[in-house]
Amino acid sequence: MDEPWEPMLIAPPAAASRHLSDGELFAASAPGHDKHLADCAWCSHRQDIAGAGVAAEADDDFEQALRAGQWRDEFKRASREAVLPDQVSALMTAPAAVGDVQPGQIWRLSWRGRHLLVAVIEVADWQVLAAPVTTDASLADELTLLVPNGQSPLAAGLAVWVRNRAAIPLFVFDRPLGTLPDIDDTPMSAQQALEQLTQAHLTGCSAPDCLPVGIRLSENDVDRLAMHDALREQTDWFGAAGAGLIDSDGVLTAAKPQQINHQHRGRPLPELLQGSGLQLRHMAERTGISMGRLVDLARQGATANPDEIAAIEKATGAEADADIPGKQLKAVTALTEVSRPAWRAARQRWTNDNRRDAESEDPGALVVYLLEHPVAARSINRAHAASNDPEQLRQHWRERVAMILSAYA
Repeated sequence: MDEPWEPMLIAPPAAASRHLSDGELFAASAPGHDKHLADCAWCSHRQDIAGAGVAAEADDDFEQALRAGQWRDEFKRASREAVLPDQVSALMTAPAAVGDVQPGQIWRLSWRGRHLLVAVIEVADWQVLAAPVTTDASLADELTLLVPNGQSPLAAGLAVWVRNRAAIPLFVFDRPLGTLPDIDDTPMSAQQALEQLTQAHLTGCSAPDCLPVGIRLSENDVDRLAMHDALREQTDWFGAAGAGLIDSDGVLTAAKPQQINHQHRGRPLPELLQGSGLQLRHMAERTGISMGRLVDLARQGATANPDEIAAIEKATGAEADADIPGKQLKAVTALTEVSRPAWRAARQRWTNDNRRDAESEDPGALVVYLLEHPVAARSINRAHAASNDPEQLRQHWRERVAMILSAYA
């Protein structure tokens, strides 16, 4: 019994058609050649071996070129040409004159080794509503504001992706890179344009026709959908930088009484009233406070005056902590002032020197220190420190932060 034939470089004794020559194996295919290759295992095997040899030669040539180093000069030349525009490079590397974050500005975010460019839509205390900025104008959708090259503060065409906006903590804002221009042929500023696009997204309406935006996004836009996914991942990552500062009840962690004063044992006033065991009319009789006022004080948010607090403490025989809303306001104001970009570098140096167990880019350690360690200084207005007025508190904490961080600036 004959053994089955296996492909070899020696031609079989007979074939259905003429075998292909070496040149014909890689020549422009003809119907007859394709048919022969499909029928003839020998010629097909020859073509595979020859193809592998060509690939090996190409790999050898590539390795020789790497060893010769000829590519280095070309790579250096390409890398010199493929750089950021001079204006952007200067903005990213020169010492920044850092001011407060304002709507309509472009900022670089920096947090734990990652960076992102954003446009500011709105600022609220220590949180900033911002949208990512890229140069990928060709992928822009109907909610992406386009800034032409000639008007861009970065000397490059920009796309502001309003659909991917996020609330981002103020303390990751690192460097201002300019302000978006007003919209051509309209009396609308960039800030107003971003607000209009945000409103359009929230309501499901179309953006005003006067705004320069991309084309409508569809479910078949694979590249643009991938771009949105990438931007969402970036903005979510920076937004999560402030996750540990707020507890599950939406309360600023540093504002909790046990963190502000570990020796304080008072109970919140609403809890004290509700848990006293006294009926409302009996509480009114003992304290001299009207029942309507007691109802207000038993609810979160109402602020008792010193006489009311003293009367309730006497009636219940317990100590009250009636200033939790005020403490939260103080903590939020302190966090806002500590988070200002102007103090970013000094805040990190303070944390490295005084709280080595804390993350240097996290402002929480300094906020807790400020709340737990009052400063006795004649330059600080104590009336402002005790006030629940936001403007007076802001001034107080701005002075406190400056006193502590000026030595690290």
